[in-house]
Amino acid sequence: MLNVGQGPKSETVFIEMTKKLVEQGITTAVVALCDDGSGSMHPKNIRAYIQQANELLSSNFIPLHLIGAQEVMASSDISIQYTNYQLMTVNENNKYLYLRLPPQEFQFDIETLVYDLQLSGLIPVFLHPEKYPSFQENTNSLYKIAKQGAVLLLDAQSFLGMNSRKTKKMAFQLLDHGLCHAISSSANPSTYQKASLTKVYDVISHQYGEALRDTLIENAQAIVTGYFILKDEPERIKKTKFLGIF
Repeated sequence: MLNVGQGPKSETVFIEMTKKLVEQGITTAVVALCDDGSGSMHPKNIRAYIQQANELLSSNFIPLHLIGAQEVMASSDISIQYTNYQLMTVNENNKYLYLRLPPQEFQFDIETLVYDLQLSGLIPVFLHPEKYPSFQENTNSLYKIAKQGAVLLLDAQSFLGMNSRKTKKMAFQLLDHGLCHAISSSANPSTYQKASLTKVYDVISHQYGEALRDTLIENAQAIVTGYFILKDEPERIKKTKFLGIF
């Protein structure tokens, strides 16, 4: 796990990060390693990284268990990669697959991608869609893939305003319209001291009620265990007119 991707570069930072998670009451955490196309994030390598990390936690008596996953760059040939055993689902449950999108405009039909993955028996989990300008400008695309059955996993830091004011607004809009199915913390060595799932759940509980908070927590657990998540019927986000003039 050390010196892997954007992860901690030293054992000291790794221990500090995991202790921070334990302080928040977290006992199991998913470590999603980014597939950069080099082949270094092959499932067998991820298994080795996770085993090493869990052994380090055990030797330091830290009550946290790490589970592996792969952040896969969305593309039109994902189904083929999965068939060839090149991809790792969350906790290897053969159900939920973490997807991230190219930072620029993507050159494939996202609805077709969702359909193809479902034919392969997979449920795509789109990571932090609130951060992407393409989705911020076209929320209808998110509505369509959520309607198809895709899962939208938002970043806790977005709700706390750590990813810009625009992204925070987008995160709450998605939550308001049934387009947020679960929340995760994308904490890394530079942000873990500020990121807090507990804070986000407290805000949601206060503004929306404990039932929604509990559903989001249960959905995050379901993604790990491979169970079906609970969803409200998604709603389209209507664009507001400038100065309220129609």
